[in-house]
Amino acid sequence: MVCALKRKHSQPNPHYIATNCLAIRTMDELPNETLTSILTSYVCLPIYWCSARSVCRRWKVISDEVFDFSQFKALEKCSIKNSTAAIKLFLSLKQKSQLSLDEALSLASQFGSLGVIKILLEDGRANPTYNHCCCLRLACANGHVEVVRLLIQLPSVDVSAGNNYAIHCAASVGNVEITKLLLDSGGVIPSANDNSALRMAAWYGHSEVLQLLLQHGGVDPAAKDNSPIRDASERGHDKVVAILLEDPRVDPTSRGQCALRMACACNRVKVVELLLKDERMKPEAENNAALRIAAEAGSTEIVDLLLKMDKVDPSDVNNQAIYAAVHHNRLDTLKRLLEDPRVDPTEGQHRALREAIRKGQTEVENLLRADHRSREHNSIDHNSIATRDMADFTTGLFGCFEDISSCLLTCFCLPITHAKNEALLAERECGISDLCCAFLATPTNIYFNRRHIRSKHSMDKGQECSDCCVAVFCAPCATCQHHRELQGNVEALLQLVSVPTITMR
Repeated sequence: MVCALKRKHSQPNPHYIATNCLAIRTMDELPNETLTSILTSYVCLPIYWCSARSVCRRWKVISDEVFDFSQFKALEKCSIKNSTAAIKLFLSLKQKSQLSLDEALSLASQFGSLGVIKILLEDGRANPTYNHCCCLRLACANGHVEVVRLLIQLPSVDVSAGNNYAIHCAASVGNVEITKLLLDSGGVIPSANDNSALRMAAWYGHSEVLQLLLQHGGVDPAAKDNSPIRDASERGHDKVVAILLEDPRVDPTSRGQCALRMACACNRVKVVELLLKDERMKPEAENNAALRIAAEAGSTEIVDLLLKMDKVDPSDVNNQAIYAAVHHNRLDTLKRLLEDPRVDPTEGQHRALREAIRKGQTEVENLLRADHRSREHNSIDHNSIATRDMADFTTGLFGCFEDISSCLLTCFCLPITHAKNEALLAERECGISDLCCAFLATPTNIYFNRRHIRSKHSMDKGQECSDCCVAVFCAPCATCQHHRELQGNVEALLQLVSVPTITMR
């Protein structure tokens, strides 16, 4: 019979076990060992202890012996499920565990078990300030308004505990009512931890909480070099951005128009519209970086907005916006840029078209060839460029003797040749930035330059050992060799794109 009963209980149910307990209540011949064996199978489910101990006095005694309520798991389900009857029975036992009671109160706060919290607080053994008032923090983080209201009324609870983490949690989840309760309590400092509450509200887009915090005199919306408006711009929270722009303390141009650039990179059209309406914004800053970033991201609507601004120049930095659109295969953005008369798709020895051919972007290539300013592009032969890209260059020690002028320059001034290599590799004119970084011509950088050249020009990639040896044992030789190869590549491309002479008759 006992075995059959245990089989029936393989899927425990509190009502089912209570029924079976009542059925065998009159069987006085069952020894305590049998009853203990039955109840032992439910040790992992402490909440069923209430059903078992309510059968009779014998069952009550045996249940209290079987279930170990000094462990935290005995209270876990009671606290989560708001089982007030089970909590009352547990508190009436002689077994006590201060740690279990404190953790039970924390769990009840986390899951909003208001009835359990009231019973534990009335009992007096549970400490609501346990672990730096974690009960209050958990209630705030999970949006349990009534639990927060109850806890902040306790004299022992410090609403500013843990560096005012309670209001930080409330702002993160966007709970206006809890935020207002904490502010009205008078004990919190909303500007604590470098205005983390306001920054979290901006990050998650909680505009109502943000407005509530801004009404407090000590809060600074420009904290951490205006990080709230940058975070809100990046994540596309246009309501938050609009509120912050109305505050004179906020500077949307901080860190080189970073808010605008991040909005462009993440395709936040509404945010870009709001930012461009602000008179302080300079969309042309950082050499028209916003337009280039929008072109890279393929944000056609944002590109349209930026091109309407008088000071934005799409041809800046050698028509980098066009090249960025081609490099990232942004066909729609490229179409919009080509409609602007200021753009020159032939810049940089037809760099945009060469990039399209190199990447095999047929639609982009056809679009560039069809442009009215690019008739000379028709002289570029697709197969010739492909063949040139697959060509290999000679490498090895003393291979640079074929170009004596570059060899002598590198021997006496290696940084200058290295700077020229960086510019040639990026297909731009050698500038001040290249010269400033020229003294970083270490064997490691030279080696990685070599790998970059091989990757870009589809050269044989199986010579890592040889490249490493040349860079380590003769850095000038390797640098000169790179310069000769890159220079030869540019000259060959210039021959490929040269426009044939037209004779007028």
